[in-house]
Amino acid sequence: MSETVSRTARLLVALIFFSGAFCSLPRPTPAQQKPKLKPLHIALANHSVTMTAIYVAKQLGIYENYGFDARVLVLEPRAAIAALLTEDLHFYTAIGSTGRAALRGVPVRVGLVALNRPDFMLVASKEIANIEQLRGKVVGGYVA
Repeated sequence: MSETVSRTARLLVALIFFSGAFCSLPRPTPAQQKPKLKPLHIALANHSVTMTAIYVAKQLGIYENYGFDARVLVLEPRAAIAALLTEDLHFYTAIGSTGRAALRGVPVRVGLVALNRPDFMLVASKEIANIEQLRGKVVGGYVA
């Protein structure tokens, strides 16, 4: 019986050794803290289908993957340009308003235009056939 106990003991020791060697699990470690995300404020001129990429990137966590806590706002152009100047806003997606501000000497820049068509269009009555016929006429827009 001692030989059987000895053989069983050796088998048990071998099983413990090999199971420990081949099936060892990593020790639990304290949860790693996520790095602090930097704030990133993005303003849109409106909720438009052209802004889909901004919302999709936010939903997919792409900003977070690059270390940013993105906040998407909708701001009227004058408020957005003012917020850019005070650095409360990092990006504004209204290219026309930003471009006009830059042409007036405001220290802002257009960094990207992702359109394959003009951003603006002119709608007129049917008797206006070309741009020259607008000379001397009143033209309106959505901002003064």
